[in-house]
Amino acid sequence: MRITIYCFATLLFVACGKKVAPPEPSEKEQKKVVSTRTIVDPKNRQDTIYLGYILGQKTKSITKQLIKNGDLLSKRIEKRTFTLSMGGFARNIIVKGYPLDLYIGDKKYDALLSLYDTNGDLIEDDGMLMSLRIYIPGGALEKADIITELKKQYGEPNRPPQGGYKVDVPQEVDVFWNISNKAVYLESFSGFMVLIYEDIIAVRNKNKAEAVAKESEKARNREQSKKTRL
Repeated sequence: MRITIYCFATLLFVACGKKVAPPEPSEKEQKKVVSTRTIVDPKNRQDTIYLGYILGQKTKSITKQLIKNGDLLSKRIEKRTFTLSMGGFARNIIVKGYPLDLYIGDKKYDALLSLYDTNGDLIEDDGMLMSLRIYIPGGALEKADIITELKKQYGEPNRPPQGGYKVDVPQEVDVFWNISNKAVYLESFSGFMVLIYEDIIAVRNKNKAEAVAKESEKARNREQSKKTRL
């Protein structure tokens, strides 16, 4: 099963050696921000995500630099096992990704970062990025802290857009934001959480292509069944 934190920073403007708060946005700019946060707009893409990865672009050069800088703690993909509990049942799942120390507030998490391409497959060397997922150990207390930090970054959550896009988790998400084409959402399970960044437009395209392929297969099967009626 494929399931899937963000580096939080406060931006300050510097003038004459002093920290100066940025100017208040105009009414026009405020309307643009609201629009960006609720409408999937291919002409106003928001592609930069965690650690400088860019949706829709190749991953290898960024990964290589992050390994060199020590942000990712291994040169190779590693495996970890998480226990997934739902509906009274539990089973182990194996997740592949790069280990990293994830700092949020005064806490450090032993997290795992996974990258997925536009086909939904794990990127082990290089690929066009569609989704980035961070697997984080922790329970309800840790989840509350993470949601608080996400709200500082993105404001109040909204809902997944319609039109062929679905979140890639087996239950409702804890919080979700869409910032134009960029989705950011958190899902929690027993003992771990997954923070996901992904390209809404790329996910829609993948889902549509898969739906067309399924219908084509059904049509071929119907034609073949005419030749072998029971």
